Amino acid sequence: MGRGQHTRHGCQRFTHIAIAPRIACFGVALLLLALLTAPPTGAEPPAASSASAVPDRAHAQVAAQYGKLPLAFEANAGQADPAARFVAHAHGFALALAPDALTMIVGGRQSAGGSGKTVGDAAPCTPASPPTADCRLPTVPLRFAFAGANPAPTIAAEQPLPGITNYFIGNDPSQWHTNVPTAARVRYSDLYPGIDLTVYGTDGGGLEYDAIIAPGADPAAFALSITGADTVTLDADTGELVLPTAGGEVRQHAPVAYQEHDGQRIAVDARYTVRGDGSVGFAVGAYDEALPLVIDPTVTLAYSTFLGSTGYNSGNGIAVDSGGNAYIIGNTASTNFPTTPAAFQTTNGGGTDAFVTKLNATGTALIYSTYLGGTSSDSGYGIAVDTSGNAYVTGYTFSANFPTTPGAFQTTYGGNQDAFVTKLNAAGTALVYST
Repeated sequence: MGRGQHTRHGCQRFTHIAIAPRIACFGVALLLLALLTAPPTGAEPPAASSASAVPDRAHAQVAAQYGKLPLAFEANAGQADPAARFVAHAHGFALALAPDALTMIVGGRQSAGGSGKTVGDAAPCTPASPPTADCRLPTVPLRFAFAGANPAPTIAAEQPLPGITNYFIGNDPSQWHTNVPTAARVRYSDLYPGIDLTVYGTDGGGLEYDAIIAPGADPAAFALSITGADTVTLDADTGELVLPTAGGEVRQHAPVAYQEHDGQRIAVDARYTVRGDGSVGFAVGAYDEALPLVIDPTVTLAYSTFLGSTGYNSGNGIAVDSGGNAYIIGNTASTNFPTTPAAFQTTNGGGTDAFVTKLNATGTALIYSTYLGGTSSDSGYGIAVDTSGNAYVTGYTFSANFPTTPGAFQTTYGGNQDAFVTKLNAAGTALVYST
């Protein structure tokens, strides 16, 4: 297998997915296999007593690098549903490009905190699944149909890539598909009168498409009829299109529109509109109709994960910092709620404790997670974060020994049920104050 060549082997089948019923687990380029034999610079060697340390670390490294590969569109040479002209695989989703629609398969990913087994080995996640369990989220097809479009546009690959893909699935060579070419983008020509569509990947692993409006064409002709999402709504604060699904939340960032003139890019106001029939289109401000107009949204897959363990768990408040990290407060009766080793409180104090958890921006790891409480019942209900990453939390407690700090306004329990106000440091390892 040469550099840039990918091979699919038959180890996981998406039997219920129309896009790729015969696509097996995703292959990884040969250039990544060096990660299996050498730890990253500065990494400690695995402990000799752990038989699984090396493959688990290698799996994590390869998975991380796979997520950074550019999106490559494969010509459908028989490896996917005949309706698809091109297919692509990314970290967290798969994609099929048919004449009448783009279909995005989301979900099927492990919950945050999985131990490194392949997704195919993991059971489906349930509300009882703790975040440390190996479970996979549901797989959901999210379909963007081109409403009122040309039913037979010309679809062609652009910007060929050097890599190829091979599918060796099953023991019948006549069913194998080899030397499948790949490209960086795909163009739909004349999708609507005077409107082309180009589809490509982003540096961050997302999906991007450009609607290219020829001079004199009507941008309002472009419309997407979306199925597979629980709802189709607009975020009033960001202008993003929000598409929640059981496999994770998908967002289309607010569109960026522009025209090129004398080597300068001129911005044009643009936004989404949800029309009376439920389809989504673009509304654009004033622009020069004698020049082409480009409307450029980006589609990203947000995360969805369980947080809890074998007992009762409730999330009651959330805050997000400027880096996209999420801070969650709630209460838990679980004695094995996921905490981090250096957290302020790593064991349940008794009864129901409050908890404070910080998730990284991609929802893939705990930055810190801590119990907060005493020997009776405690619940957290509100949280805020300052620019330094300190978390301010509030709730109520029945614990006479709720953790307080010397010099705080009130350090002893007042009787019956008290409110509490606690400030956690940015690392989640200590109380700045608690009263």
